[in-house]
Amino acid sequence: MSQGTRFTTGDPLGSEGYDGQFVYQIALRPTEAMAYLDVPAYRYQRIFYPLLARWLALAQPALIPWTLPLINLAALGIGTGLAGRLLERSGTSPWFALPVGLFAGQLLALRVDLPEPLALALALGGGLVIEQTQRVPATLSITARARTIHWFGLVAGAVLFALSALTKETMLLTAAGYGLYLGLARGCRPALLFGVIAAGPFLLWQGVLWLWLGQPGIGSGGAGATPFELIPFSGLLRTAEAGWKVFALFALIMLPLAVLPSLWSLWASVRDIYRHQWHPRTFALLTNALVIPFLPFSTFREPLAMLRFLSPLVAMVVLFGGSKRSRRVLMYSLLWLASAVFLLKDVSQL
Repeated sequence: MSQGTRFTTGDPLGSEGYDGQFVYQIALRPTEAMAYLDVPAYRYQRIFYPLLARWLALAQPALIPWTLPLINLAALGIGTGLAGRLLERSGTSPWFALPVGLFAGQLLALRVDLPEPLALALALGGGLVIEQTQRVPATLSITARARTIHWFGLVAGAVLFALSALTKETMLLTAAGYGLYLGLARGCRPALLFGVIAAGPFLLWQGVLWLWLGQPGIGSGGAGATPFELIPFSGLLRTAEAGWKVFALFALIMLPLAVLPSLWSLWASVRDIYRHQWHPRTFALLTNALVIPFLPFSTFREPLAMLRFLSPLVAMVVLFGGSKRSRRVLMYSLLWLASAVFLLKDVSQL
């Protein structure tokens, strides 16, 4: 992990380090890490990953630096395997799941002990359980409301989504996509139960943080974060404040990585939903893509933060391509493997 002296030693002029240091501090001292965090409530809301690392380390401080990367390494492999299983379920090759595990956002998170690999693996596990137990059609089709509900499977899938949200709050976007599908294709009762279980623990934890730390954790980022934008992609446009050469560089990176994929995802998902070609992956693609244009300037200006945020969208594009059995979508998704070039750069410089 990249630790800075500003938070580890309290030196206001010290180095910043990176976000993985906050995960480590919470794992090290779960109830007393506030002095070592930039925005305590925001960091504490992602509680599952550090607590899991502490539990596996048997609360031994010397073992926590080992359990953090080992959890993510296992999650990376399991998550890619789950994506492959979802693709197999749609009749496509599991090898197209490689961008899910080898996307730069995932690999960089592994490198600096961030929660994305575990969060995404839990969400993919929840999605697989929902699709299998609720007998979701393997491919896109004109969907009529089904009457049969497998309640235990619904609860199990929702629990996995709840854990993913407690690992990283942005996984609620994927959960919302599956919830929308359940509401339209299975009825209000299953969707309501799913929503209460998937989002309820996260909301309760926000209440605990509010009472404990004086504010909830929901926000646009840690120290130095700017608000979400109202004008689409103005977060990217604002990089021009540093000069047109800087803007051109960021546009060169963000257009193929984020802007074009999110616009295509919005178009493809809305088109299929309008045609009543309903599938949970379609709704999850929509919910993950919908927030990209409004991301804060503080996210767009930091390539690593942007890559991390894009990981669920990459997974949903791949899985959506599988549900459509679209070789074109799946082949284009492989281009995300080129993002591994960011691994050549030092994290502190991203």
